[in-house]
Amino acid sequence: MLDTWRRDGYSVMVIDDIENPDDATAEVRVTFDDGDRYAVTFYSLKRVNTEMEKRRGEKELGRRFFACPDSIVVDHLTLPAIAAVVDELVASGEYTRVMQPS
Repeated sequence: MLDTWRRDGYSVMVIDDIENPDDATAEVRVTFDDGDRYAVTFYSLKRVNTEMEKRRGEKELGRRFFACPDSIVVDHLTLPAIAAVVDELVASGEYTRVMQPS
């Protein structure tokens, strides 16, 4: 199920269902009224820790990391959290630094 909402000047679409806000990821798309589009992946902090746990058993030190371009980490991944972060990034203009044009 897609969750979408509209703000003055842009709309937000959350592509992934968030079943467990404490251990989740979600792809998010922001589309501005002028047609510009941006994408970002949100992670809960626990999901990042889960990914790191998976890599702790790696024998090679160079494989014991978690990396994801265009990502945002929040404590609990909820729609209100996504909305608050996106609103702040748009208001401050920081979305161009954090999100990937798509």
